[in-house]
This record gives sequence, structure tokens and C-alpha cells, in this order.
Amino acid sequence: MKCLIDKYNLNDTFHLLGQKANPYPYIRVADYFCLLSKFEGYGMVIEEAKILNKSIIITNTAAREAIEGYKNGMVVENTENSIYEIMKEIIICGKNMQTRTQEYNNEHILEKISKLIDS
Repeated sequence: MKCLIDKYNLNDTFHLLGQKANPYPYIRVADYFCLLSKFEGYGMVIEEAKILNKSIIITNTAAREAIEGYKNGMVVENTENSIYEIMKEIIICGKNMQTRTQEYNNEHILEKISKLIDS
């Protein structure tokens, strides 16, 4: 990643912080939480971002289940162009993410967990 920052002369605008023992202070002050993975399962990090009431942008992976119904979540196609376009729209136009989402309800996930425990 550092090589790309240097290659495209982004040192003044892009800073790598390295691994942090406690990411919550950074997530808390962030405007958006993005999980732009090629492959992802139902991640606890998404739940943590929801607890912090963050606007969440994820790529269309299995993790999409984690924001189904979440009022501040958005799933984008996992292409460079799709990610670029939605980030540009949000940053430049101040896109309100709530226009693309529904109320969060994890009841179906809790039911699946209960069935696993009862088996």
C-alpha cells in the first residue's frame, strides 16, 4: 500500500496508521465505516460499527447480511468503478445513505443461532 501512495504522490492526503490495539477511537470519529472486501463473512467489526452508529459501506459479499435493514448501511458491487462512484457521490454530493436502506433487524440471525444451539 505504501508503494501505491508513493507512486501516485498521495503522501499529503493518505496516511497509514499501522496496526492499532484499540481501533474504536478511530471508528468513533470516522464519518463512514467501509469494509470493501472481495470475500467476507458475517463480521463482528460490522456490528461494532453499528453500535457506534456509523454509516456503513460494504461490498456485495456474505457480509451484506450484517447490514440488512440497518438504516445507515449500503451494499455496493465489488468493482473498482462501483466503489469509486459511490464514494465520489457520498463525498461530493453529501449523499444521505438512509435513502437506500431499511430499519435494522437481526431476528433471523438470532433464530439461526438458536437452532444451532438446540441441535
